This record gives sequence, structure tokens and C-alpha cells, in this order.
Amino acid sequence: MNNGRTLEIELPEGMRGKFPEFPARATVVRVTAERRIAQRDSRLVPMDFANALFRELIELAKSPGFNGEFARLRGKESRTLGLYRMRWQNDQGNPRWETLIPIFLRHDSQHLTVDPEAFVDLVVKRAEEPENVHEQDVSARKGRLDLLKERANSELARRCSPLRHPNDLVLLASADFSE
Repeated sequence: MNNGRTLEIELPEGMRGKFPEFPARATVVRVTAERRIAQRDSRLVPMDFANALFRELIELAKSPGFNGEFARLRGKESRTLGLYRMRWQNDQGNPRWETLIPIFLRHDSQHLTVDPEAFVDLVVKRAEEPENVHEQDVSARKGRLDLLKERANSELARRCSPLRHPNDLVLLASADFSE
């Protein structure tokens, strides 16, 4: 929807009525990281750091075992996820816009993609830890994170305009997925 700028999220039964920004009995909610879109459509909820669901996802990322930094998880393919918060400012230097950007790096091809739908799929299905966790080469992981950061910086710059300037880029979490 809205060229990939909105998401529909089906709330599990235990989360229905938990978040004040959504109707109490809502099973499916629509969110966007772009306030402009939310202002035009009253059914959309802005997904930003004031959003209770988003704050809960951040707390989940900080939970034991994940540590808010790095995790090893089982997935359909070998890849690394970098989850970034990007922020832009106006001409006066005031932070005005922010978004959450998931960037994936496929290990077999070194192909980098921004893929919000794959990230939502991970959140909804709760990826599992692999049974055999092998310590990976720290320098290889650092190299992958460097590539992800390079792509995140490019994405931050691509979304700038004469009135929208880069303000901040923060890696919130990363994960390696193995088959």
C-alpha cells in the first residue's frame, strides 16, 4: 500500500487492546513511518518512537539473548540483517522525520536490499535460534556490518531533498540468519 510505505500488521490475540494507538478490538492495524501519509488517512497510525508498539519492539530487541545488538537466528537463507533508525532535519536543524529501515545482505551474493516486508515477516513469525551455534569470524561479521552501514548511508542520502537534510543514522540491531 502507498508504494510500500504502509504496513498491515495482524496483532496476535495477546496484543489486541494493549496499545492505545489502535482500536481496542482491532485484529489488523495499518501503520506508516511517514506522518504525511498518516495525516491524509485517519485509519493509519504513525509508527515512530512515540508509538507504544514500536517501543515494545525496541524493548524486545534489547531483551536477553538478543542484547539489542546482534543475534544468530535460523532462516530460509544465509543473510545478515541491519536494522537502522534514520533521521532527517529541516533547514533550521530541527529533527523532523525518522524511519526504521531494515537492510539485508545475502551472504552468497553480497547483494544488499532494503526489505520492510521481510522484516515484518521476521517480527510476526519470531525467528528461532539455530540449534548448532558456531562462533563466526568476528572480522567477517564486521565486514558485513560495514557493507550494511554503507548501504544505510546511501539510503539516508537518497531520501534527502533541498529541505530535508540528514541528521542521524543508528544501528539498532543486527542478526545473522543461517539455514
